[in-house]
Amino acid sequence: MQTRVAKNKLPLEEKGEFIPVVFPTAQLPVDLVGGYNIEDGIFKSRTYDCGINISDLNLTAKLVWEGTTPKIEIVGDDLLKCRLLVNSPFELDINPLLNKLPNHEMFLLEVANHVNLRR
Repeated sequence: MQTRVAKNKLPLEEKGEFIPVVFPTAQLPVDLVGGYNIEDGIFKSRTYDCGINISDLNLTAKLVWEGTTPKIEIVGDDLLKCRLLVNSPFELDINPLLNKLPNHEMFLLEVANHVNLRR
């Protein structure tokens, strides 16, 4: 789990010290809109962005295993059940994950995210 640290600090009453306030953030799987494409290790798709800049979603890829099947999962910051269906394209370099897999596992690789084929 990633955390974000507030810029302002709160006083700690007992000691008169200041400590940072830490807000935990959860990264959840994102929906892929209209399918996806992987070419030369670059994952391309679209996802819901709730009208904010796509780079603010902190999208990352991680390797997960479902039994013996390797899966790539694209995760981003939680949008708190955004209902705005605005989506934006994104590209993500997944080469570091692909390099962790032996060649015979590449044939089994799947995408773990939900794919919404409607635009």
